[in-house]
Amino acid sequence: MKIWAIAAMAITAAGTASARNVQLPMQVPTEPGIPVCVETTGSSSAALFLAEGLTSKMFVAAGVTIDWRRGHNCPADGIRISVSEDTPDADHPHAYAYALPYEGAHIVLFQDRIQAAAGQRAQPFLLAHVLVHELTHILEGTCRHSDTGILKAVFTQADIAQMELHPLPFAEEDLELIHFGLEIRRNRAAQ
Repeated sequence: MKIWAIAAMAITAAGTASARNVQLPMQVPTEPGIPVCVETTGSSSAALFLAEGLTSKMFVAAGVTIDWRRGHNCPADGIRISVSEDTPDADHPHAYAYALPYEGAHIVLFQDRIQAAAGQRAQPFLLAHVLVHELTHILEGTCRHSDTGILKAVFTQADIAQMELHPLPFAEEDLELIHFGLEIRRNRAAQ
């Protein structure tokens, strides 16, 4: 009886994920998580903490685990995220964040712009998508964009409204580039 109940719950969960257009994991992550260190300046918002959880769930679809850390004590192979809460207009105008993919270790997140664009309710969802977008640039080691999905160049207001219901997916080429970039990171770390 227990086996039947477990099987029924698994089928229901898979059907629910499919019905909500949530991608099931491409592969189960088997390696340690990518260390991602968030360096906030001032008060961290609840939206940022929620966004980290959503970001982790979105990366499961790519077979990637994120190891979130706080503060300035980041390991050498970690990705550092600086949070700007009072971004000057001249600093990357109209951007929600930027990554330094060729450096491979730094992202600047413009939390104030994200809050202004999304509003209170949608803010964690937009934050998560921006985090996934910029982390994907770092993991791929490129500044390229895809035509659709999480790595598209610009998130429209329609995209932001949709993010609350369904996360934007990874384009197939991005999944391939993420794993290629992860292999490069592993090889560098082994040297």
